[in-house]
Amino acid sequence: MQLLELRRAVHQLDQTSQELRISNASKDRLLSILSHDLKTPFIGLVGLSQMISENWQEMPRKEIKELADDLATSAESGLRLVEKMLEWAMLEGKGFTSGPTHFDLRLLLEDVQSTLASVAKQKGMDLIIHSGPPSRVHADADMCRSLFQNLVSNALKFTPPGGSVSIALFAEGDVVQCEVRDTGLGMSPGRVKQLLAANSTHSTDGTSGEKGTGLGLVLCKQMLERNRGSLSITSEPGRGSIFKVSLPGSKDT
Repeated sequence: MQLLELRRAVHQLDQTSQELRISNASKDRLLSILSHDLKTPFIGLVGLSQMISENWQEMPRKEIKELADDLATSAESGLRLVEKMLEWAMLEGKGFTSGPTHFDLRLLLEDVQSTLASVAKQKGMDLIIHSGPPSRVHADADMCRSLFQNLVSNALKFTPPGGSVSIALFAEGDVVQCEVRDTGLGMSPGRVKQLLAANSTHSTDGTSGEKGTGLGLVLCKQMLERNRGSLSITSEPGRGSIFKVSLPGSKDT
């Protein structure tokens, strides 16, 4: 009986240890997303604020108004991210959970484009979205917003000033495809394989010295796995990259 009780106690300790590891991993991912995603709107806030502060005397009122609008957009984006991260923090004991809904991915991508427009503007780049008819998907909208914001902000980061980043959306059967294409530095096959590795956290500075956590694609993969999606990368050094996301389509109207 003592041996049986001891085995039960050991089993309970193993189970508790596993739950703690899962909880700690969830906290680490939460903090990683928090630090990675929040950088984008605040980079825009700092850059635009500096532009106004240094040049306000020579700037036309119309241009000041446009920059103020961009500031408001970046601030609103940061607030939305903080609110969502706080919601995820309340669920950390259960890990990340996916709440799939039926929504139009095109509208979400247009929102991401608006959020990152100020970042593209600072680098003198074009951020273009090519979206045809509405493309409805069945996935967690907040995770998808964070996913595409990561992909597009990384594309902007690794594209030299004067280049372009485009987003194309189309449906293939029961799957909705989205391509984020840039004219940036590109990558070797070995680098692509490294980025897609499960535990890869390698970070590289952007073309204008932007800093990163090295966790962007890792987070994107985790979010896609939660939503029955997939990610593939096509790239060539000096000729840019294409990040292709597949999500389950929705026939719900």
